[in-house]
Amino acid sequence: MKSIQILYTNKWRFHTDLNTLFNCIKPEIRKRNWILSNWETNFQNSIFDIQNDPVALTGKKLLQGIDKYSQLIWGVLSGSLKEFTNKDYMSFAMNEKSLWEPFYRIQNPEADLEIVSWDSGYTLVTSNDEDILLAIERRLGKNTVQFTDCIKTTKEYIGGMTVNERLSFMGLDEEFYKYIEEKEENSARTVLRHVGLSENDINSIIEKSLDPVKYFV
Repeated sequence: MKSIQILYTNKWRFHTDLNTLFNCIKPEIRKRNWILSNWETNFQNSIFDIQNDPVALTGKKLLQGIDKYSQLIWGVLSGSLKEFTNKDYMSFAMNEKSLWEPFYRIQNPEADLEIVSWDSGYTLVTSNDEDILLAIERRLGKNTVQFTDCIKTTKEYIGGMTVNERLSFMGLDEEFYKYIEEKEENSARTVLRHVGLSENDINSIIEKSLDPVKYFV
């Protein structure tokens, strides 16, 4: 079983860009049955108007409900070539620690393909069929896709993120903004150290009062 992490590039506009991803492997999406669980989206359409969690979908219905603006913020899409015997099975993106552990495996035991969206900052695709992952790589390009058995460490993952994404990933964004607002410089510096920034980067953020949303490392 292999996984790929999809990275920000001009071919991948946001996490998780379902339309772009599905266009890479549309036949594989169409022929599977799907369970969408632990999900949140900022876009309303025929799929996401459904209030159930989890929700069972055919591949055809899933494709019909997606357009170029469809963003999955949180959620897990579990796909199976067979009918799911347990359509209430919950897979988790939010607070799911196994995503960051060695040898990550698809959560739903009946699924053979899984798409995880983590807080609109991370997309992980895992499959028993490596050809599916290679098809995504061919369409998006090697600069967009990173093969991995897992994200080995938090530090390794956050290395390519903006400061704001790092803070959000570690759940420290509200704490950091609070310290900035209250001008508690030492506390703000401590938070930035927790997300793996160098002292030079920390000094730049603090001294210039940069907005972390616009600051890239």
